[in-house]
Amino acid sequence: PGDGTRPIPDEAVWTMLQDAYREVKKDTDPDDVELYQAFDAKDDGFKVPFEVRQSPGKGRGIFCTELVRKGRIVHEARCGRFYTEQQWREFLTSIPHEWAKDCVDWAYVEEGDEGKVSVWLDFCDAALMNHGVHLSRWEKLCGCVSRRSRYSANKYGGSDEANVKNILHEGKWCYDAIRDIQAGEEILCDYTAFHDYDEPLSWFEDTWDEYWSDSSSSSSSSSSTDE
Repeated sequence: PGDGTRPIPDEAVWTMLQDAYREVKKDTDPDDVELYQAFDAKDDGFKVPFEVRQSPGKGRGIFCTELVRKGRIVHEARCGRFYTEQQWREFLTSIPHEWAKDCVDWAYVEEGDEGKVSVWLDFCDAALMNHGVHLSRWEKLCGCVSRRSRYSANKYGGSDEANVKNILHEGKWCYDAIRDIQAGEEILCDYTAFHDYDEPLSWFEDTWDEYWSDSSSSSSSSSSTDE
């Protein structure tokens, strides 16, 4: 939610989530090369100074603490993938309920280069990056907003302009600054850049409903001792 009620994860939380991910991959997908990816909570992938704080109307957000020039790499991905419902549910049930709710909210469905559909999750502060609309050159010149931009603003919330873009650098996905970003400005990416798979991944959608529906949320919260 964008009301500022969700806690800001610290290094210990990211370490806990990364360790849980490793355990799930070790048990259910031991041959996956990502098992050996060097996740480290002290290396969050950010290449620029930043801070995490509440963003009005959006919840948690990422803010630059110094001027970032156009073209600079802002962040290098630190994410993992869940290929099956078993992996995803085992991960969620192995961590405290409130952080599982956040992971469900942060995750997204992507189709990889090999054509395999999976659930992706950032294991660092980049998971807190909010949505911004990526305006085309035509939109900027004429001062109008396209149907696509209106759709993304309505779907993901927030009509501010994106200032970073997902670009592949030497086999690694990174966020590059697409214009100068001022100190104190929030870093925003366009969520529509992430592929929305043609057919919804039903088991992933089911977990979102389970963790975020009013009834399941309240009942889980009342019975949980992890919060």
